[in-house]
Amino acid sequence: MLEGKGCDGIELDIQVTKDHRVIVFHDPDSKRVTGVDKVVKNSNYSDLLSLNVGLRSFNASIPLLSEVLEKMPANKIIQIEIKPQIENMDVVISALSAMRRDIKAQILSSDPKKLKKICEEIPYLDCFLGADYDNPAITDRILFSIEHGFTGMTLNYQLATKVYVDEAVNNGLQIGAWTVNDIEVAKCLIKNGVRFITGDFVDQFLHLKQTKEHH
Repeated sequence: MLEGKGCDGIELDIQVTKDHRVIVFHDPDSKRVTGVDKVVKNSNYSDLLSLNVGLRSFNASIPLLSEVLEKMPANKIIQIEIKPQIENMDVVISALSAMRRDIKAQILSSDPKKLKKICEEIPYLDCFLGADYDNPAITDRILFSIEHGFTGMTLNYQLATKVYVDEAVNNGLQIGAWTVNDIEVAKCLIKNGVRFITGDFVDQFLHLKQTKEHH
């Protein structure tokens, strides 16, 4: 899956179906991606399997998280975002607990309660608080992350200023940024001290990654 691509890992989102299957899917419903309107939490996995999530002429079905994890190369990063609308956290906890330990898993969420639960129940996982301008509504996100033992934060890239990143890093936090599809923006974020950059297109960042490795 990642062999030969040159990237450090992948980022994905999960949802939980009515029959307690953890699937890799961004939205709470299937309308935007597939054109067929099904609410994930109200649908059994078998009802979602017929939906096509492929691009153009490429057909693909919605995968289970376990299927993706099986194909992950050892020592690659997988960032798993826990969406705020997920209700069955016991199923999520069970799925995350069963992950291979040779995968560098990072759990992301903008829902503080869900992230705290994962951090408490699976303390060996790296947990990152997701933050945009108004979400989550926490005044001091750096202090909050420190107090709850999070590994760091993953930010809307426009929030990852040098001053803010420096403060976070000086307090022992790692900072990631999303979604970055501009090479000049990526260079600026690296100078600011951002450790992880999430983008949609691997190829345009490979030269930047290789250059960094040779310095």
